Amino acid sequence: MKPPISAVITTYFPYSHADVIVTKFIKGFPTDDDGLREPRTQLVSAYLEQIDPRDMGQAMLWRNGVRAGRSVRDALTGGGKELVCQGVILIGEHGDYPHDELGRHMYPRRALFEQICGVFAETGQVCPVFCDKHLSYNWPDAHWMYARAKQLGVPMMAGSSLPLGWRKPFLELERGCDLRPAVSIGYAHVEAYGYHAIETLQC
Repeated sequence: MKPPISAVITTYFPYSHADVIVTKFIKGFPTDDDGLREPRTQLVSAYLEQIDPRDMGQAMLWRNGVRAGRSVRDALTGGGKELVCQGVILIGEHGDYPHDELGRHMYPRRALFEQICGVFAETGQVCPVFCDKHLSYNWPDAHWMYARAKQLGVPMMAGSSLPLGWRKPFLELERGCDLRPAVSIGYAHVEAYGYHAIETLQC
């Protein structure tokens, strides 16, 4: 039996982060050499916080036998008192959320992670959490998420697929090498794409 996982999603429409990520965990991962590669986990439940006018998530979950939770807790426990998953994917990208005075899109990654951790505390069980992209649009929330994960012993990882993308021309640096200066060029606004420009330097 494949390890069961759950997804906590802001909204799910074509070409959204939820589509790019969660759809692969339902249908499989396309590859260049051997076609569609079957997921090694099984998505058993998901929570959609907002339903976009272009929504594809509800139908995708229903057609593939994935339980649509009424809340974060309901998705992670299946309405019971124990976790039904061995991993959680948190996708806090896209959706109808405000921008703050600095122009940062206030995606509720901390709020959703706080609920996930609440379920962990309530059940006395934890499992790994992958946070799509960065932790938060502001430092206090990001630091809180890190501290809370550490407090509960939650294995947590965040990031995107960019560090794993093809490099043309190919470049693989020795670990610990001295590299300066380095420049990364991105486009669009900082919240969505500045993160990727920094991440490509970090990798």
